[in-house]
Amino acid sequence: MAQGLDTFKVLSDKYVGGAKDVVIVTELARKYETRYDDDKALALFQEVLTLDPDGQKGTVAYQKGRVTCTQYAEFAVAQNLLYARGKRDSGPIKAFIAKYPAGVMTKDAYQTLAGFYMNSPDKDEAYAFLEAAAAKFPGEPYFKYYFIQKAVQNSENVDKALEIAESWSGFSPFQIAGLRAALLAKKGQSAKIEAIYGAERLDSQIQSVAYELSSYAQFWIRQDKNLASAEKALRTAVELYPAGYSFLQALADLHLKAGKTEEALAVYGPEYLKTPKLPAAALTAYARFWSQKKSNLESAAGALDAALAGGGEDPYIHQSAATVFMNMGKPEKALEVFGPAFIKMQDDPYVLGMYASFWAGKKANLEDALAAGRKAVTLGPSSILRSYLAAVYQAMGRLEEAREAMREALAADEGYNTAYYRDQLKKIEDEIEAKKKK
Repeated sequence: MAQGLDTFKVLSDKYVGGAKDVVIVTELARKYETRYDDDKALALFQEVLTLDPDGQKGTVAYQKGRVTCTQYAEFAVAQNLLYARGKRDSGPIKAFIAKYPAGVMTKDAYQTLAGFYMNSPDKDEAYAFLEAAAAKFPGEPYFKYYFIQKAVQNSENVDKALEIAESWSGFSPFQIAGLRAALLAKKGQSAKIEAIYGAERLDSQIQSVAYELSSYAQFWIRQDKNLASAEKALRTAVELYPAGYSFLQALADLHLKAGKTEEALAVYGPEYLKTPKLPAAALTAYARFWSQKKSNLESAAGALDAALAGGGEDPYIHQSAATVFMNMGKPEKALEVFGPAFIKMQDDPYVLGMYASFWAGKKANLEDALAAGRKAVTLGPSSILRSYLAAVYQAMGRLEEAREAMREALAADEGYNTAYYRDQLKKIEDEIEAKKKK
């Protein structure tokens, strides 16, 4: 524009000066289009068709390609007639599609006509066209949308619309689910509606939004910027999904980092524990959070007692409780809830392996961890269980046995943890070499 190239004024001056170049006339018509001056644009497009009926005298840019000035003008005139006041004429746009069945503008022509058919009284013709358009452009979601929407509006072709909806993508899942539910409602299939668009669906969407807000907040917290907005996002996430204790933890942590202990306790302190029917997992998460912060420990201990009382023999609850007790510097309590007395009653190889791995990481209770690790491998000789056994041997300083167990883990692996096992094996071998040098 600053260089005076193809501006409205430049094109107008050329046209008024007598220029009858089809490119100049087309570009000027397009300028009028952008100004919503449809009458002047239409007159110029019709002039293009008079100047170059065969499309031989010039092209203009269109999306990522080029089309002849004539083709562009034909499309513009056809669109105008389709949406003209009074009688709407679909003949020109149909003729355009027939003339350019595979042109750069073809899909746009189909979309224009599809929009017309959405409100067309000729329903049979409309459904036939929309179905054909969906088949011609399988990657374009709007044609399927038009067909389904029309079926919902008119309570017709419901089975076909449902068939199309099953393979429909490109719109938000929630919108797709809504139209599928509307179609099922036409058939009176309440059970299927509940499955795709019932309360569970709503809960899922609410959770999704809450986690998205949390992700937003965590990003800014890591940047140490925009923290007021991060706090707002976390508070909203908590309001949407109160059961998501990770949001409360993040909000409390944000307050603690700002030195606002009272605010942290207000959102995730003793009052939180009064929430009815808190699951054991939420209680242990609370205890773990505060034990790591070395604060609010009396409340954390109370949460732990409640979790153990409500968690029964759940090994994950007992392991979580042991983690918290270790954080509190109470190894004797950890052994009490997740030690020899607990593990001797277990026969699940993965619970035994989890026990072995836990104590290997703590470098404590290793003889009992070794017994559990060996029993786990006997009951279920998988690669992950062998790696747990290797970790116990390594923690005990029995490096040759650790290397052998890790080699067996690597040999048994089916490609899921190969890189990890190789890395662990190298660490053991490096430790062996370092020990030899000493």
